[in-house]
Parts: sequence; C-alpha cells; structure tokens
Amino acid sequence: RCQHQCHTNAVICTKGFTLAILSVSVGVGAFHSLQEPEAVYSFSKHEKGCTVSAEYLNELVEEKFDLEEGTVIEVAVKCYEGEFSIIIGCEGKEPIFTGTGTLADEFEVIVPETGCYTISCEGMEAEGSVEFVLRNGVND
Repeated sequence: RCQHQCHTNAVICTKGFTLAILSVSVGVGAFHSLQEPEAVYSFSKHEKGCTVSAEYLNELVEEKFDLEEGTVIEVAVKCYEGEFSIIIGCEGKEPIFTGTGTLADEFEVIVPETGCYTISCEGMEAEGSVEFVLRNGVND
C-alpha cells in the first residue's frame, strides 16, 4: 500500500511537473515570438568607403570618416524588402543628407566642410545593400 501511494503521488507530481513545463514552454514561446528576429548582415569598411549587405537588418549600423571639403560620397542603394534610412552628418551640426529608400537608387552627396562625419544606415526589416564610396574631387 505504501508503494502504491508513493507511485500515485509520483504520477501526480509528474503530471503537475509536466503541466508546469508546458505552461513555461508556452509562455517562453509566446515571449520569443514577440521578439524581433536577429539581424543577418555584413559590414565592410575599406579605404574608399563602406558597404552594408543585409539578408535582414532591423538596426542601426554607422561608421565615422574624416572627410575633406569637396569629398563626394557616392551612395548606391539596392532594397529588396523593407527600407533603409540613411543619415550623413557631422557631430553637432545638421545632417548633410537624410533619406529613406525602398527601391534601387544611386546618388551623390558633396561634403560642404572638412570634419569627422558619421555615415548611418538603419534597416527597417530591410533586405539588400547600401554602398558608400568616397571620392576626393571630381576626377577620382
């Protein structure tokens, strides 16, 4: 009789434990589904600029460059999903460029004065690439 009671209690405990685990698992699953997926992207900086290539980007990527007045920043955007937001500016001053893109686009931004500039690219559930190429003067 004692063995039977212990066995019965063990089964009840196991069922309670299983239910607790299921409750926790469902709770964690619901919490996990509310979280944003991880960003999947690559960033490369080189002598002539930088490139962001994204399978999924939902965060801000930025890099600083010391640029001279007259430097041309060539920007090439290829957006297949979501959108990219781009800001180029010198700390403490108004940005020299702000824009959002959802398609393919190419344009140039000319640096108005020498300084340390931050090039920011933020993805909003974005897939694609943004390339920034720095050219000094018109003939480079």
